Amino acid sequence: MDTKVKIWDVYNSGKCMRTYMGHSKAVRDITFCNDGTKFLTAGYDKSIKYWDTEIGKVMSTFSTRKIPCVVKLNPDDDKQNILLAGMSDKKIVQWDMNSGEITPKS
Repeated sequence: MDTKVKIWDVYNSGKCMRTYMGHSKAVRDITFCNDGTKFLTAGYDKSIKYWDTEIGKVMSTFSTRKIPCVVKLNPDDDKQNILLAGMSDKKIVQWDMNSGEITPKS
């Protein structure tokens, strides 16, 4: 609820390895890309943020002005630019993160 995302070393030291700050309200969900170099967060601030894990910076932000409840990346390695989000208005939204555009319904 403190707006921060933390990565912990749960196997060895049990200590916080890194803290990421970028949301203005609590973070609801997080998911990593297949190789762990990037991750998505969904926040009560009505934004989805795409992070670089190593650098710790937000690379892109996405929003429909609704609260994202859950975020997922396409599991196929060649489609890791496709983001799905379940929103508080009971809609599922798909973005192409390369273009930043919402994919139209087919």
